[in-house]
Amino acid sequence: MVEGDGLENRSAKAPGVRIPPPPPSEAEILAAQRRLERLLERHGLLLCHDAKLPSATACIAGAPVRGSWWGHEQGKLIYETLTRIIDTVAWPKLVLGKETLVHRRLWPALVAAAESRQDWQLRGLKPDARLLLGRIRRGRPVRTDETPPATGRKLAVVATELEQRLLARSTSEHTPSGHHVRVIETWGAWAKARGIAARDRPGTPAALEALSAPVLEWTDGRKPPGLLPWLSTR
Repeated sequence: MVEGDGLENRSAKAPGVRIPPPPPSEAEILAAQRRLERLLERHGLLLCHDAKLPSATACIAGAPVRGSWWGHEQGKLIYETLTRIIDTVAWPKLVLGKETLVHRRLWPALVAAAESRQDWQLRGLKPDARLLLGRIRRGRPVRTDETPPATGRKLAVVATELEQRLLARSTSEHTPSGHHVRVIETWGAWAKARGIAARDRPGTPAALEALSAPVLEWTDGRKPPGLLPWLSTR
C-alpha cells in the first residue's frame, strides 16, 4: 500500500458515531458576532432561539436550527458567540415567552413596559407569584433554590410566570456545588444599575409599540396567541 493514500485520515470510529466538529476559531467567532450585532441593530430585538422567526441561533449558524441548538454542529460557535454579547444586550422572556435579545436602544422601552403594572401583567397572577413579586419589589433579589412558598409549585416555575409577564428578570448563577440557579429581580432594579432613569423611559403606549413593531413585521401583522404578553390579553 502506498504511503499517504488517505487511509490514515479515515475515521476509526464505530459506524453511526459522529465525530464532534472542531472548536470554532477566533476568526469564526468574531465573524458570527459581527453578523449577530448587525442583525440585532437592524431589528432591535431577536429571539435567542427559534426555527421560524428571526433568531440569534439561526444568524450564527447560517440557517434555522431545529430542536435544541446544544447538539447542533454549530453549537460551540453559537455558545461562544452568545457568551461574547451576554452583557451588551437585555435578555427578557418576551417574544413567545422565550428568551429574547433586546438592543440597547430599546432598553428604555423595555423597562417602561416592564414597570407599567398594567392589567396584562397582573390579571390572573397566582398567589405564590404575587408573593414572590412582593419580595423582589422590596429590593432583594431572590434565588430559585431558596425555600419556595407552601403552594406546591417550585420557585423556578413561579419565577418563569413573572418573567413572561415582564414582572421580573433572571440571571444564572453557578453555585459551589456545581449547579446553576436563577437569581430573580425586577426590571426596575436592573434599570437602576444601568442608569436608565424614569425620565428616560417613553410612555407605556409608545414603549409597547416600539417593542411590538419589529415582531409584527416578522409575522406580517398577524398576532398568534402568546406572541407578546400584552397582545395576548387584549
